[in-house]
Amino acid sequence: MRLLRKENSETSYSMELDQHVTNRAEELVRKYNAETNILRQTAVNDLVATVRVAFSELTKLAESKQASKRLATNLVLEHDENSISVSISFSRQLGLIPHDVFSQHSHQRIAQRGKMNDEWFTKVHDRVDRIIVHERFRHYVLEFIQYLRPDGQERLSWYLTQFPRLATGISLEPENNGTADDLTAGIVRESKAEEILQLDAVAFYAARQFDGKVSLQDIYMSCIGQFGLVPPEKMLRLYEQLEAIGYLETQRSRAHGVHRKRLSSDAFNLNASIAHPDRIVKRFHGLSRRCINFIGTVILIAIGTSGVFPLFHSWGKLTEIYLMDFHGFHTFANSIIAAYVISLAGIMIHELAHGVVCKHFGGKIHQLGVTFYMGSLMFYCDTTSSWKFPDKAQRIYVSLGGPLVSYVLLGLSLWMFWLASSPFWVGVWYIFAFISLIGLIMNFNPFIRMDTYYVLMDWLEIPNLRPRSFAYLREVAGNLFGSGKKVESNRSTAREKRIFWLYGMLGILVSVALVGWAIEYYVRALMRGDWLHAHIYLVMAFLALTLIRLASGIGSQVYASHNAEIILK
Repeated sequence: MRLLRKENSETSYSMELDQHVTNRAEELVRKYNAETNILRQTAVNDLVATVRVAFSELTKLAESKQASKRLATNLVLEHDENSISVSISFSRQLGLIPHDVFSQHSHQRIAQRGKMNDEWFTKVHDRVDRIIVHERFRHYVLEFIQYLRPDGQERLSWYLTQFPRLATGISLEPENNGTADDLTAGIVRESKAEEILQLDAVAFYAARQFDGKVSLQDIYMSCIGQFGLVPPEKMLRLYEQLEAIGYLETQRSRAHGVHRKRLSSDAFNLNASIAHPDRIVKRFHGLSRRCINFIGTVILIAIGTSGVFPLFHSWGKLTEIYLMDFHGFHTFANSIIAAYVISLAGIMIHELAHGVVCKHFGGKIHQLGVTFYMGSLMFYCDTTSSWKFPDKAQRIYVSLGGPLVSYVLLGLSLWMFWLASSPFWVGVWYIFAFISLIGLIMNFNPFIRMDTYYVLMDWLEIPNLRPRSFAYLREVAGNLFGSGKKVESNRSTAREKRIFWLYGMLGILVSVALVGWAIEYYVRALMRGDWLHAHIYLVMAFLALTLIRLASGIGSQVYASHNAEIILK
């Protein structure tokens, strides 16, 4: 046994899985409780018994593997003012936790609680308050938590003894612009995170009292007084939901993954939010509100489409630029910076259009600003308040506001390209039009998480369309080989299954076609000796894929896909 780390509230050890490990673990847990003096004797006895069962099972599995060297495990002891947590880290190869206890669904992993029906789990289930399994790459972490009960309330459910407090920066917003005193549903959100949790009236009323001064039991009784009989499990679900996304201030090992993810993301994502964004967008709305109707939309589409005329008449100029050799292309070098600045302005107008349309339908803009993300400036406008709009046509209009304005800018840039005479401005408007075209293609591709994808979700009224579609296709393919998993199949309607099949297959075909076309174009360019355009095209394709990756949020999912957790109790 070796001491790895000892801090104020955490002590960790490394131990070999041998015949003495169970006794060592029991001794360490009892010693830790004696030093912290948190749990009563009965509670610590239950915690020790649980740890003994877990280590006994791990030792049996380690012996059955007949490993050439002894397998090691880490034991981590943590505490706060009213609980002790014991975490046991072990190799996934031991098989204590079934590999299919985690199942990929939506953007996160969910528990298959029915899978945990082993004898050892039955023995420990009723002894401790919480059992959580964390997935850490090649290891599992089995965490047992025992809470202190007030005198005379030893049988009270653990969650009712908590004094929950919302984390700093978390806000609660009533539905339909209601006041804080209304008994209405609402959402809970955090300014720098993507997660937004929708709550019904009971949960929203309870969450408003999460100030750290009132116990969850008193909050529960207050809910009964307002809404009548409410199942106490509703308080448990609310507590766990807020805890899982890091919205509660009192977090220990369970929330470490959430905080690490935010910390790593903040290191590369520096936000500069404009003060009073709602007021600013309201002013722009006052200037442009007459365009947000059917006639205004038709006019904007006509302006964008009018770019076909200069495009047709300047086709020769476009072809000349395309066939330009390296020295000719070098003359446009000075135009790149100007085109980039204009493109940034176009992106800002695109995002502002989303906000103006959202404001038109009664939404509120929480953030408006610029972020320096992975070496590039990106503007953003927070229009998440539109998710509460009851009319899906309004939500769709908000999503289409940005692409519609970008389409207008593309049309105007083609006119400017046609009218430009100096090489500098010809290059500026050529590059800007090209960037605008790529942006529109990305925005109108429903197979990546950009504006049209959310339009499609609102129109079909199917949330998480992309991940659910591919999860369903994986299940269908797996069933052909006898895997038997039907998580998405069992929860989806016949209509949803048809949509998943169509969307998923089209997504695969479009992806294969685009990749095939790109490779074919590159190879043909090399074969005819046009190495300049081949390599320029390769660089542009790489940049486009990078933009798609950033826009669809793939990077934010990497950590979650390898660091998941489930609550078994």
